[in-house]
Amino acid sequence: MLLSGGKDSLLRYIKSGDRIIDLGGGKGDRWIPILEKFPNLHLTFCEPDENELKIANSRVRGRNVVFLTGTELVKTASQDKVYSFAVLEHVWDQQNFFSEISRILANNGVGYISYDDGHFRNYLYRDRDYTFRFRNFLKTKLFRFWKLLKIYRKYQHPVNANELFEVVSKNGLVITDEYYSNLDNFKNFRMRNTSKLFREVSDSVYFLEEQLNIEYRKNFALTQRVRNHGPIWKVMGTRTIKIKHAKK
Repeated sequence: MLLSGGKDSLLRYIKSGDRIIDLGGGKGDRWIPILEKFPNLHLTFCEPDENELKIANSRVRGRNVVFLTGTELVKTASQDKVYSFAVLEHVWDQQNFFSEISRILANNGVGYISYDDGHFRNYLYRDRDYTFRFRNFLKTKLFRFWKLLKIYRKYQHPVNANELFEVVSKNGLVITDEYYSNLDNFKNFRMRNTSKLFREVSDSVYFLEEQLNIEYRKNFALTQRVRNHGPIWKVMGTRTIKIKHAKK
């Protein structure tokens, strides 16, 4: 089972001496409990939004934590693991994004990159008012405008799986695994007095997602899966890919 972005999911893949970078880490909340368990972890926290980076700097505590707005100062082949959660759909220059990942990832390093389709499924925001849904719709429709103005906080555009495969390959990387998560029926599903089954963070939902991924793998080889969104993309809104350097 690959990452879902949660703390418990992350912990399965982290070792105390790891050199890790989080690309687009936001306010850094997920790293607080992890650094409490691994205080010596070498974490490079990269967030281009200076306001969010300032918040992360005030919250995330560790002996070996570095805060950056970009990857320019990160040494080549220096990171054992590269994480990026729900960021790729806000990146208009995926070529540069994966070029930098290829540069900073150690020869035997691993990257876990997820992207979310929730922004583009307005029906998921059924508990939000019309104004919110219209603004979200408008942000997506005007993606070229935000790109022109270089306002990445507003830029959002669906990720095309085949284009993603091509840009990953072009940068000397290979997708070695993938995992779908965030079942549509549970995402942003808020009801009073509902059972834990309807909470996305519950073990029951994670177990169901894992079983769906297992069944999906039985019918599709990796070479078939990585080039296109599989049928479970219709019912799950997040895809995580595992990447490594291609063997030369």
